[in-house]
Amino acid sequence: PSAAIRPHLDGDPVHGADTPLEAVAADVADAVAPFVPAPADRLDLLGEMRPVQHVCDSAAAFDAWVQRRVAHDLDEAALGRDSAFKAGLWSVSSARGVANRVGSLGGFDAESRGSGFAMLMAVGGMAGSGPPAFRNRQLLALAEAGLVRCIGPRARVTITEAGFTAASPFVADSQVTADALIDSWMNFHHLADTADPLAR
Repeated sequence: PSAAIRPHLDGDPVHGADTPLEAVAADVADAVAPFVPAPADRLDLLGEMRPVQHVCDSAAAFDAWVQRRVAHDLDEAALGRDSAFKAGLWSVSSARGVANRVGSLGGFDAESRGSGFAMLMAVGGMAGSGPPAFRNRQLLALAEAGLVRCIGPRARVTITEAGFTAASPFVADSQVTADALIDSWMNFHHLADTADPLAR
């Protein structure tokens, strides 16, 4: 195997739980570079793991960016097997199965399982799953009609006398206040959080 990839195969410590995503993405890019020399031809792993890397100067600008991203994803999906972008994402997604088999045979310690493996499962889950294309087209149509707004990453919700107020630190003027809030976030299951006395 390539010298850039061998440390990962040999089990040498490469990244710990507190390693920034930028360092992980750079390490992967270095390993891929001998096989895909042109950076423009490589999957932007960091861009998929952390797509918003700057502060948008307005809510309208962020909405437009989201719409372009969704439209691009739909265009790539329509290409099917001819989409190198989708093939790259699917490779990340399918790597979860390989990593899971390695871990099930004692290949991970607690730190590895809680850091790199958890990151792969999260990113791979986003890359390999999600709503069907027609749902994304519906969402895009609603956004273009002004009926749906995207608040932004790392949004926080506070409760005030005016109602529920949400805002993102990455999007200027993103604050939205409403009388009702529907929480549809699917939290990751964790045995330590269960209220079942039998499991605790």
